[in-house]
Amino acid sequence: MNSTTCCFDYGLPRRLRFISEFVDALDDVISQQKSQKRLSKKQKYWIAFCLMAILATKSVCWAKFERVSGIRRGSLVIDDSDNNRSKNTKNIWYVYKLKDKASGGYIMGQSLVFMVLVIPTITIPVGVEFYMPDPESTAWKKENDRLKQQGIPSKQRPPRSLKNAKFPTKVEIAISMVKQFNVCIPNIEVNCIIADALYGTKQFFEGVLAVYKEAQIISQIRRTQNVFYRNRKQLVVNYFSKHPDVPQKIRIRGGKIVKVTIGSFRVQVCSHGKKLFVIAFRYEGENEYRYIIASDLENN
Repeated sequence: MNSTTCCFDYGLPRRLRFISEFVDALDDVISQQKSQKRLSKKQKYWIAFCLMAILATKSVCWAKFERVSGIRRGSLVIDDSDNNRSKNTKNIWYVYKLKDKASGGYIMGQSLVFMVLVIPTITIPVGVEFYMPDPESTAWKKENDRLKQQGIPSKQRPPRSLKNAKFPTKVEIAISMVKQFNVCIPNIEVNCIIADALYGTKQFFEGVLAVYKEAQIISQIRRTQNVFYRNRKQLVVNYFSKHPDVPQKIRIRGGKIVKVTIGSFRVQVCSHGKKLFVIAFRYEGENEYRYIIASDLENN
C-alpha cells in the first residue's frame, strides 16, 4: 500500500499499522480452528478500536476510552515531512532526490503528506500518503531551465509534458485526504482546516471548502503575494509596513501565554481572486512576519 487514511477503518496511520496486522493475524488463527469461523468486520473494528484506545490513553480504562471516542468536532491539520534515506536506496517506495536544506545539495529520501485530527484533549493521526514528483515533469523542467539559460526562446523549447495522474501534487493529496476523512468519519464536525504556506493556494481552499463548506480554512501566503487594496495592487508586506501593528498576549496550545505582534485586514488576495482575512503575525524575538490567511471573514 502507498497510502493510509482514516484511523478506525482498515487504513490506520503507518505507525499504527501493526494494529490492523495483529487483528488480521488473529482472524487467521481463529479461522484455522475446528469451527473455521472468522471475525466479522464489526469485531475487527472493535478490537482495533480497543487497542488504539489503549495506546491513546496509555491505560485500560473504559471511562477514558469513552472520552477519547466521544469526539464530535475538531480541527484537521495538514503538513508534510521529508525522510532521509541512504544514497544507495533503490527498492523502497517513492524514493527520489530531495533538496537538502542543511547543505544546499541533494539527498535521497521520501516525502510524506500527513493529516491529524486535533481536539482539546488529544491529537490523532488520521491520514498519511507518500508524495513523489512526476519524473517526466521533473526532467522537462531541468531541460527547460538549461535551454532558458542558453537564451533559447520558449517557442523553440520542448513543450511541457502532460500531467500524469499517478503523481498527484501535495495539494491534490491533501484535498484527497480531507475528502476521504469526510467519507470515512462523516459524523465528526470539522470546524477548521489548517495547513502551512505550501497549501495557501486557491486550489486547496476551494477543494476543502467543497467538502466542509462551513469550516474555517487557515494557511499562509508569502510576503511577495499581491493584494488589491483601494483600487491598486501591492505586495502584502508593503501594506503592513505602512499600517501599525498591535502587541498582544495570546495563549497557545498547552496553555502557555506568549507575546506576539499582530496586524490584520480583510482584503482581496490576487492569487485567490477573492477577499480573505489576512493577518501579519510575529512572535516576540522574531524579525520576520508570517502572513496568515483565513477563508471565513466573519468568525476570526
